Amino acid sequence: MLGRLLHVPHDPPQPAATNEPARPPSADDHDESLVRWYLSLTPAQRLDVLNANINAILRARAAQGLG
Repeated sequence: MLGRLLHVPHDPPQPAATNEPARPPSADDHDESLVRWYLSLTPAQRLDVLNANINAILRARAAQGLG
C-alpha cells in the first residue's frame, strides 16, 4: 500500500491564530500543545502533515535500504 502513495510537496501549515498563551507541558508526560496545534489545522492541512510524515518515513527507509 505504501508504494502507491503520491508524493505531496510539504509546505508546513500555519497554526490558527490564538490569543491564548502557550501552556507548559502537563505533568502527564505529554505536550498538549502539539494536540492543540494539530486540532487547529484544517482537514486538508492535517492530510498534508500526515503525507509529509509518510514521505519522510519512506525516504528514511529507502536510505537504509529497506525499500
